[in-house]
Amino acid sequence: MITAIREVPACRASILRKLKPGGKKMKKVIALSLSALLAVCLFAGCSPASSGSSSTAGSDSAAQAVEISLLNSKPEITDALEAAAEQYAKETGVSITVYETDAPGDYMTEAYASGDPTTMALVDYANVKDFSAEYLLDMSAEEWVKDGGEASGAYFDGKLYGFPFAVEARGIIYNKTALDELLGEEFDPAQYATRSAFEELLATLREKGMQDGIVLNADDWSIGSHYLQTMYSLYDGTMEGGYEFTRQLTDGELSIADSDAYNEAFDTLDMLMEYNYNKADPLAADYDMNASYCADGTVAFWLNGTFAWPDFSEFAEDGVEYGVMPLPVSEESAGLGKLSAGATKYIAIDKAYATEEQQQAALDFLNWLVYTEEGNGLMVNQCGIVPAFSNITLEMNNPFNISLQQYIAASNTICVFSDLPSDHRSALAGEMQKYIAGEISRADLAALLDEYWQAQA
Repeated sequence: MITAIREVPACRASILRKLKPGGKKMKKVIALSLSALLAVCLFAGCSPASSGSSSTAGSDSAAQAVEISLLNSKPEITDALEAAAEQYAKETGVSITVYETDAPGDYMTEAYASGDPTTMALVDYANVKDFSAEYLLDMSAEEWVKDGGEASGAYFDGKLYGFPFAVEARGIIYNKTALDELLGEEFDPAQYATRSAFEELLATLREKGMQDGIVLNADDWSIGSHYLQTMYSLYDGTMEGGYEFTRQLTDGELSIADSDAYNEAFDTLDMLMEYNYNKADPLAADYDMNASYCADGTVAFWLNGTFAWPDFSEFAEDGVEYGVMPLPVSEESAGLGKLSAGATKYIAIDKAYATEEQQQAALDFLNWLVYTEEGNGLMVNQCGIVPAFSNITLEMNNPFNISLQQYIAASNTICVFSDLPSDHRSALAGEMQKYIAGEISRADLAALLDEYWQAQA
């Protein structure tokens, strides 16, 4: 079977034009390459009848001529998904076209408005929430629910609309080898869990010749979305606490400047900004360059998360040890010595425009991810993620995920508070960028956050 290459629907052109061209981080629309199409054609003999279906992931109800599509809002794994689409087509005869965006909410809004959404969407919790009742398929009866979907999936009104694709952590990436050499002793992240200890460490590194020991990203999703999410997690470390915190803000019972969570997060951020390698022009920071600076020991730390490995790995050096540690906070904080970790990306299936055959093909693909060696390998080895499913026992193959597993095993995690309004990033990320650039004050930012939350009432 020949996999079709689809043009970008007109409704999506404005979303895609927002995406940044160039290099590994190029945001693009991806379909299977011509070489992949030829490989599929040769394998299948260009005849649907000769295409085999997977004995484990495929389904008799998923016709071999079915074409489905996947929206990917996790750009660092696009290449892996494209390769998986090629492999899956060979195994099952079902073609999957992969689209990439960094604005999933806008993409889905325009796609549904035009009646041409993708069959599946790998998106954020807020996106699943916004589209769940009217447009998305309830997956509560699927087999994988018992193996991790119930614990980590996206539920609304008692129905499961989001397949938990990735368990990830936000914190600080470190170059252990560089730290060992500069400090003259083995670096132990547990010794620097407090903000005061971490600041002393950065000052020591400065004395030893590393003038600025950490890099901060300029990207709005990083400083403006992920970091603010961590602030909500610091309320008491639980989802329930995050709900209570945002309720108080919405009802006007609490001014954010008076909250411990805000002051924890921004006392730490202010300290990191002082030692930011990019502080001369924070918004000119380049993501790939930041990865290279930490990988080669130009700096010792990078404010980021476990999801950064696919990009970081391009610069990682043989024989150098890396890891991830929690955000340093005060001794009184619920986040002391704990990574903010949890399911961060979900796959939803369209029910409004996808045919029953396409819906079943999409469900079969999710089963392939959870219950086949190839699917497990895609998630763990190619995408570099920690799966949410207990039946997947593959060892993690990168140091960031190994760090995450160690924190999980020791019960040293707090939640990722992901149940935020879908416009949270678009409304506030730009303000966070202004803050790290010194264009607005901490009081200004607090006032903007108060205004935003009170508008949710």
